[in-house]
This record gives sequence, C-alpha cells and structure tokens, in this order.
Amino acid sequence: MAFSDYKHISQVQQQFQIIAQEECFLVAQESEPTAQFLAEFHFNQQYFDMYASEGARLELIILPFLREVYKSYASQYELWVQKSLNCDENLRGTPDYLLATRSELGKRVLARPLLIAVEAKQNNFEEGWGQCLVELVAAQIMRGFLFRLIILI
Repeated sequence: MAFSDYKHISQVQQQFQIIAQEECFLVAQESEPTAQFLAEFHFNQQYFDMYASEGARLELIILPFLREVYKSYASQYELWVQKSLNCDENLRGTPDYLLATRSELGKRVLARPLLIAVEAKQNNFEEGWGQCLVELVAAQIMRGFLFRLIILI
C-alpha cells in the first residue's frame, strides 16, 4: 500500500503493533534566522498566496525553514525533497521531506532515513497523522532498529 492509503493513526498502530505514548519533548533553543532568510520569507509573504495549495505551503513555507536549519548540518546529513521510499508492498510512497545520513556513495544515494516531515493533508489532521506515522514506520524499518517516533503538532 502507498503511504497515502493509511488514513488513521489507529490503522497504522494496529497493523504495526505501535503503542502510543505521549511525552513532552520540546527543548528551548535560541537561534536567529539569517537576514537573507528573513528577506526571502517576507518577499514570499508579500507576493505569494502561501496558503493557496499544498504545493505553495511546501515550497514557500516549509522548505525555506527546513533549508535554513539544514545549512548547519549539510556536511553530515542529506535533506531530500519528494524522495520515494520503497520498503515492501505495505510501505511505499513519497514523503514531503526526509533527512538521512550522508551516503558514502554521494548525494544521489539515499542512506538511512533519520527524520521525515509530512505536511497535513488539506486540513485533515487525522489523515495526515496516519500517513505521517506509517512513513515513520518505514524509516524505522529502513534503519534496521527501533527508535522513538516523534510527531509534531
């Protein structure tokens, strides 16, 4: 099944035997965006309808933020945009963004996924959470071991 076929968190939990647990995980960090980032973001706000579509939100809001943070980690990790993942017949699809370890084979080879970011689907948070969770399960399987699944609201 494609990632987008998973519509509810409970569906993913049952199929993959995931136990739900809620914890506070936020850690305060101070970081100032660059002047270039702020100028580009303000330009986007002024001249684009940033909320017109999923594509607009992905390109004009989410990617600029991810890219800005990624700059500090680019020598160690790869940031992938719309990279297909195929674990098996039950786990395949294309996450919006994923962060992976840097492959020794170069930037065209996906190494182990570490983080997956998914934008909510047309304001349907329940459907977005189901897809997000199954993408995290796929990343977990590709890494070959269990790790904590963190879902941001």
